[in-house]
Amino acid sequence: MEKPFDSAKLILQEAEEHIGTFNALAEAFVRPNNWTHRVDVDPQTGEQVCKIIFKTDIPPKLTMRAYDIFRYARDALDHALYASAKLTSGKEDPKRCKFPFGDTPQELESEIDQRKCEDLHAQVLKLVIASKPYEAGDRTLWAMNKIRNGDTHKVLTPATVGSGYGIGNGVMNNVMLVSANEWRSTSRQLTYLRISMDAASQFELQPAPTIAINSAFGLGGPASQRFRDIHDTASGLVAAVEAATVDAIK
Repeated sequence: MEKPFDSAKLILQEAEEHIGTFNALAEAFVRPNNWTHRVDVDPQTGEQVCKIIFKTDIPPKLTMRAYDIFRYARDALDHALYASAKLTSGKEDPKRCKFPFGDTPQELESEIDQRKCEDLHAQVLKLVIASKPYEAGDRTLWAMNKIRNGDTHKVLTPATVGSGYGIGNGVMNNVMLVSANEWRSTSRQLTYLRISMDAASQFELQPAPTIAINSAFGLGGPASQRFRDIHDTASGLVAAVEAATVDAIK
């Protein structure tokens, strides 16, 4: 027999599958046989500008899988609240039970004041508010909603994150390394490092690119880790809503 929260959990399973597909596609895109390495000299500063040039564009399927992950994780929250409202309100088809979001706590409060959550039990609504679904609260949760409703084709970007490059044997005198993640989609070029150094310095660079979430959307870092954070956040909330609902109807 189907249980009230099965829908939300099945949606999260779909998100999990899309994460696996995304990771496989991303790993294929950043393999060494799909890019070359180049070092240019900035004519104005004299810096060495280290670049990765990809042979192909970011696969459209990669972008679509990213969208699916955000969409499924976000939709699972609404499905969980619908199931909760149906159990606690006595209504056969509750309409005012959306998961509220806002850029600020004030916007979140405004969403709730517009009666968009009035079919939710007070205990469940309290849990939702405590999750802080706004930018300065739970950024992962906030970004999940923002990206799902935003310009999804700009979500992904090649990057070198953290220890995204290594330095082999060599001589380093008066060397200054400045990390950069400057992606130019039209030329498929990722500038990942700027180097100022003494003329006698010589060393080998070993770049390790990855696919990241565009930091303009509020989530930086490797996409594979951010998607795991998103899935875990949504899963935790669905479980918490279910537990609060069971407690409310005892």
